[in-house]
Amino acid sequence: MTENFCDRCNRARVAADGGFQACLGGSGRSRWERLLREGAPDQAIEARIREVLARKAPRHHMEEAATGLVQLLR
Repeated sequence: MTENFCDRCNRARVAADGGFQACLGGSGRSRWERLLREGAPDQAIEARIREVLARKAPRHHMEEAATGLVQLLR
């Protein structure tokens, strides 16, 4: 958490509820349940992945969240 490496990060997550996170440290999620349930073709899913990743924030802010948690616990 001391250094951002977001520009080199290749991690993303698809949650069980169909939400897609381009940043594991971020709170933003793209809702995909409809796209997946309707059986969208692979090309449409790939295009959506590329679209979400292109909007990925340049850095995360996990260190700020951790600081707030430490203060809360004091």
